Amino acid sequence: MKILPHPHSPENKFELTPLVIVMVIAGVCTVDALAYSAYGSIDDCTPKVGHVTLNGELVWRGSWCETFDNLRGVNVLLIDPFRCSVQETRSFDTHLSSSSARRMRDYLRQLDDGSVIVAVSADEATNHLGIVETVFQRHYGVRVHDVRYRGSFAFIAQKGYPDKTVLSKVLSESESHRTPAHVKARIRGIILHIAVKLLPSYSALFRYF
Repeated sequence: MKILPHPHSPENKFELTPLVIVMVIAGVCTVDALAYSAYGSIDDCTPKVGHVTLNGELVWRGSWCETFDNLRGVNVLLIDPFRCSVQETRSFDTHLSSSSARRMRDYLRQLDDGSVIVAVSADEATNHLGIVETVFQRHYGVRVHDVRYRGSFAFIAQKGYPDKTVLSKVLSESESHRTPAHVKARIRGIILHIAVKLLPSYSALFRYF
């Protein structure tokens, strides 16, 4: 004789079901970048000061004929837009040195797509800047080939997204003496937190013989 279980007798079964939790956290960072140009001779000079601030906090400063360091060339700050902080700062003397301009070109080229940078010219930056021009245009949407001796420029850019670039440039020494390049913008950083949690689930299976 074959004994059959009751057709509605369940077999209990527990499974782990993944639950995906996505959290979007956004931060706003206000960037203010002021370039500066040398004007006059070192013996009879007019003091000039440039700066970069993040949410009002000073993160970079240079000067001509002042007490602060004269960081001649192009100064590049790699920014974390969510934390509104500087990840690293590089200074390239593109006035004096073609090798420094090549180092800048290679540095900007190797940054990851999506990297956010702030760049300011200081003192004089144009002498060897042509070496960097292709990378400026192709990856950052920056065109400063028309800036002349002791002109100035400042920009905020995200590599690979040239349409987002905010650029200010002043073409000549006399203009930059009066009003140097100055940019101010608010950038938004977004962090996605993705968590997967396994939750137990119960199912009842019916066996039939």
